[in-house]
Amino acid sequence: MAVASGCALLVDLDGLSGGAPDPTSDANAPDADARDAAADAADPLVTAHGSGKDGPLEVVSPVVVNGYAAVAAIAPAGTRVLTVESVGEMTVGAAVIVWQTAGLSPPTPGEDAPIKPEADSPLGRYTFARVVSIDASKVTLDRALPFGVLASGAQLVRVPEHTDVTVKAGGALVAKPWDGRSGGIVAMLASGTLTNDGAIHADGVGFRGGPGFGQIGYVEKCADLSGPVDGGFSARGEGLATAAFVPDASAPGAIGGSGNVANGGGGGDCHNAGGGGGGNGGQGGRGGVSFDNDRVVGGHGGAQIAAGLAERLWLGGGGGAGHGDDDPDESLGVGGAGGGVVFVSAGAVAGGGELRAEGAAGATAIINGGGGGGAGGSVWVAVDGTLTCGRVSARGGAGGASPSTSASGLRFGPGGGGAGGRVRVSSRGGACPLDAAGGEGGLCAIDGGARSARGASAGAVGVLE
Repeated sequence: MAVASGCALLVDLDGLSGGAPDPTSDANAPDADARDAAADAADPLVTAHGSGKDGPLEVVSPVVVNGYAAVAAIAPAGTRVLTVESVGEMTVGAAVIVWQTAGLSPPTPGEDAPIKPEADSPLGRYTFARVVSIDASKVTLDRALPFGVLASGAQLVRVPEHTDVTVKAGGALVAKPWDGRSGGIVAMLASGTLTNDGAIHADGVGFRGGPGFGQIGYVEKCADLSGPVDGGFSARGEGLATAAFVPDASAPGAIGGSGNVANGGGGGDCHNAGGGGGGNGGQGGRGGVSFDNDRVVGGHGGAQIAAGLAERLWLGGGGGAGHGDDDPDESLGVGGAGGGVVFVSAGAVAGGGELRAEGAAGATAIINGGGGGGAGGSVWVAVDGTLTCGRVSARGGAGGASPSTSASGLRFGPGGGGAGGRVRVSSRGGACPLDAAGGEGGLCAIDGGARSARGASAGAVGVLE
């Protein structure tokens, strides 16, 4: 039996059952589709929740069991060869997910209409394949890609194929956090029973929250949807348009503002407005109003993504940062990261543990604008038999609070709540509560006294598919 802990995972990597087509053949030949269909019919990756080649697994502490490789070059539909940044976590014979995680061209800040990918867009698309060879930075798959991938925002995710999996109380299958190139997903194939008394989760590992920035000097009356961070426009949360995200708010020329960009929440404008919540299955909540004259310049909530999990997987949008000062006695409202993705395919799922991809809460900001909550991510569980568990959840994170003092009064903008994500479950029965609620908006409060939302709103409810 393989035993997973926080230090190591020891599995048998020998052997691969099922057929695979010749990787050197022309994917555009007339019989390519028939060859791929034959491979699908023969390969237990498709027909039986994986081959089980990695044997049984016992998980006793939090561990990452997946491997990740960012795609480094455009690959058209029909190809079998991908160029990646590093092949270090890929192995010949491994099952992989090819996933276009991000890559949307940045829309105009403040556009909050639902994001509806065109049918031919690769955004969010994913497919399973098997690695047949690795040569330098080239990974060759056993089947042709059904869609093209972009040079930015796509990744290969190595997926273990176990028989029975046991997650003990205190154990957890977790994901490497999304870093702008790869990560954010925990995926597992189990041909037998997955008994979960711990957790399988991707909480707060999705699109990143807006980083905080301590404003030097007092600035007020910011009103634009976009502007320089050092001019009073706080950093936005990350979303599908990753090119618009600023990982370091203190970097020269960093741009922020209250307008959301795609499903990333907008940052709070000066002075001390709250950040907006990230979006996914619903729209994120609005950040609270400003210190100066209660102006409605809190971050806009990230947009909803209007596409289901049958063909596309989505990370939750990050919350925007609240506007803050550089006073060392105060704290900054960093935006919460969105939830990641949990993908489980098993013969059966048992136990009382949870499967989660929840957004992280926005940071509490003392006498400053609170951070927006991250949106819930995506949970997709496919089971041939019965499914029992404690909970399946893609809840949004709460907006950050903005505690105040009697002298200052209730004048600071809390963060907006992150939207709920998406949950899709397929089984032949069982009991498993499903949850895709939006996160609550934060509160501005005086210790033991008055409190107010100051315009901060909850994230919208996500989708139970």
